Amino acid sequence: MKWNWISVNSSIAVLIQVMVEEEISGLAFSRDPRGKDDNMVIEAIEGFCSELVDNEKEPEKWIITRDREILSHKRPDTYKNTLLKSDELKKSIR
Repeated sequence: MKWNWISVNSSIAVLIQVMVEEEISGLAFSRDPRGKDDNMVIEAIEGFCSELVDNEKEPEKWIITRDREILSHKRPDTYKNTLLKSDELKKSIR
C-alpha cells in the first residue's frame, strides 16, 4: 500500500488497527486528552475496546505522572478485581 501525502501537512492523525479478541482491552493516552495536564491516562475494560470507546462500559482508569507515580486509580463497582496490578502497570510504562 502506498500513501501519497506528507504527514507534516496533516492536521489530524488517524490510527487504523486490526481488531483482536482479548480478555482485557483499553486505551492509553500519553497526555490527558481533556487537556487538563501533562499526565498519562490509561483506561481498560474486560472485553472489546469498542465498548469502551462507545461508552457502553465504565472503564477502570489510572492517571499517572511522567515519573510513573499513580495519582489516581478508579475501579468500577462491577469489577471484582483490578484488571492491571499497580506494580505491573508501572513496569510497562517507559
